[in-house]
Amino acid sequence: MQSSDVGVPGTGVVPGVPTLPDVPAPRIAALERLAPPAVRTGFNHAALSVTDLDRAVAWYEQVFGLKLLLGPFSISSDAPGGGPASDIYGEGWQSARIAHMVMPGGTGIELFEFTGPVAERRADNFDYWRTGIFHICFTCLDVTETAGRITLFGGRQRSKIHQVGPKSWFCFCEDPFGNVLELVDQTFEELFTPPPGVEDPDAC
Repeated sequence: MQSSDVGVPGTGVVPGVPTLPDVPAPRIAALERLAPPAVRTGFNHAALSVTDLDRAVAWYEQVFGLKLLLGPFSISSDAPGGGPASDIYGEGWQSARIAHMVMPGGTGIELFEFTGPVAERRADNFDYWRTGIFHICFTCLDVTETAGRITLFGGRQRSKIHQVGPKSWFCFCEDPFGNVLELVDQTFEELFTPPPGVEDPDAC
């Protein structure tokens, strides 16, 4: 790859990131000894912070049909087994309540109610221009019906229902605790795989 390729769309090169010819030989040798990266089962889980864990468990059961696997249970910095959480959350963390839920297909949702310090709802829960995850998406049988369930059970529909592609619909909502949720009625692969012979995604 030539240096002139850096930053050129379609080359896979990111400006400022070393390409293989720029990596020292010992590091290349070490990389070659590694097993290829592999995802075992796909996306494992998302963790959401809520202000009322019992209500959140019931909400995700009623709206999305999630199954409760474990919890609610409590962890604390001064209890046996609290070491890993203290390492993760750092100084000042004291306690939390947790529930583990699962979607059809096996993807998990962890619900956390932090009790020390006490969980607070964000003043602005949609800082989409800041780096980091700003929503999670559920594949639903019917976007309109699911958005209605969200509203019925105390959540909120943030956007209108929009069409994406020739035969799919989506909208943005949020749960009662301010976590932003997207709803769509096709899988990610169904949505974004171009039809045979179509290379331009804008043509889909």
